[in-house]
Amino acid sequence: MSMIEAMVAAAVLGIGILGSFGGMVLASRQNSSAARLGRADGVATAIRSGLQVKSYAALSAATGPFDPGNCTLTPAVLALTSGLSGLAPACVVDLDAFDAAATPVNRIVPSYNPADGTTFRRVLVMWNNPAVGPTEIRTVAIIVSFADGLGRRSVQQFLGVYNPATNLLG
Repeated sequence: MSMIEAMVAAAVLGIGILGSFGGMVLASRQNSSAARLGRADGVATAIRSGLQVKSYAALSAATGPFDPGNCTLTPAVLALTSGLSGLAPACVVDLDAFDAAATPVNRIVPSYNPADGTTFRRVLVMWNNPAVGPTEIRTVAIIVSFADGLGRRSVQQFLGVYNPATNLLG
């Protein structure tokens, strides 16, 4: 084997090692992103469960998230809604700010880990469905997002909340 052959073989080996290292870095990033997506889905499910457990009256009270005073027009929060804030007339609630100001009894997820607040942003987008007759149905989009690379990724879950006072089925 000549010196030139040895140098070419070393260069090919070096390029192969660099390529496999890049693949490992990419796989590691994808695994990390998938883990955060899974955790964000768990947070969104906990929010959905918290909304389902509370009564419509508690959610609509002055201390609840459905109170119009909790709607925000902050551009940074509206940017987290994946375009759902454009649904008219939608109310966007910064759930992180709501829970921070609420008493433990009024929080949607009282057991929410504050450490998750550094990774995830929680937002509710609510609107009424007027085409259902006298039954008041509030559609709630639960959006949990996190920074990923150069942008944000989010998980969305949807829930219909009925006002039992106008629900004709009882």
